[in-house]
Amino acid sequence: MSILSRITRPTAGWAEIHGRVGSLLEVGTRFHPELTGRENTFLPGAILGMSKAEIARKFDEVVAFAELEKFIDTPVKHYSSGMYVRLAFAVAALLEPEILLVEEVLAVGDIKFQRKFLSIFCTVSAWFVATRL
Repeated sequence: MSILSRITRPTAGWAEIHGRVGSLLEVGTRFHPELTGRENTFLPGAILGMSKAEIARKFDEVVAFAELEKFIDTPVKHYSSGMYVRLAFAVAALLEPEILLVEEVLAVGDIKFQRKFLSIFCTVSAWFVATRL
């Protein structure tokens, strides 16, 4: 999954995927702990190939969805695990990926937020959920 989401390069062979890929593999994989929530919203957007203007248009929606208005300018290393998860979900879902890769991270977070996240799944062109037995 990390190869498909372009976090890790394959050591052998290749993987090809077409489209803007968002991922929720290990929550906040693309976050930097020293950066603020605001900066960590722009970072994954840039990785997805979005322009700064595109990300800025979605920024208020991401912050509102994550319910982090008061804390968006705080470095994420000071976030609780719930705050971190909410921001990661909001960024992954609302920065308009064409393909969304989701691992077991949906087991994290409160039920209200999980429902909120799942309600926007239908806006993604394709998604893939992986789990371990």
